[in-house]
Amino acid sequence: MKKIEQDLTDLLYRFNFIFKNVEVICECIDDFPEFTILEKSFGPFKRNKKYRLQFFIAEIFVERNVLKIDNKENLNYTDVQRYAIAESDDMRLTIQNNSYFFNKIKEFHTFTKKEVIDGKKHQKFLDNFNSYFASFLDTRLS
Repeated sequence: MKKIEQDLTDLLYRFNFIFKNVEVICECIDDFPEFTILEKSFGPFKRNKKYRLQFFIAEIFVERNVLKIDNKENLNYTDVQRYAIAESDDMRLTIQNNSYFFNKIKEFHTFTKKEVIDGKKHQKFLDNFNSYFASFLDTRLS
């Protein structure tokens, strides 16, 4: 009898790949000229203007302080806290409105970490993010 199975790691990578292809709204924080890579052009980006980009493209510009994710798209420790508290108050698991919620936590944790290193945010923000996420995971795993 043949066994049908899939590698969990592979499935998680695929799921994250789908998340990274979702379009997000970004705001330009520093002018940046147009450039082309593999016959695809990006920019020019003008300060304070908003752009819709796939997450994996926006991520590159966010890391280089050219763009920032719009507040409507952003995720911070208060969002994680809200879900952690909701699940600790009610022992039933809550269904997230965003099916990529955990992917979003992972990606925005990286952004928060960078902002702390760059001195844009206080270490408290990262500590809170880590604390609430640990609480959230603990609730889900118990």
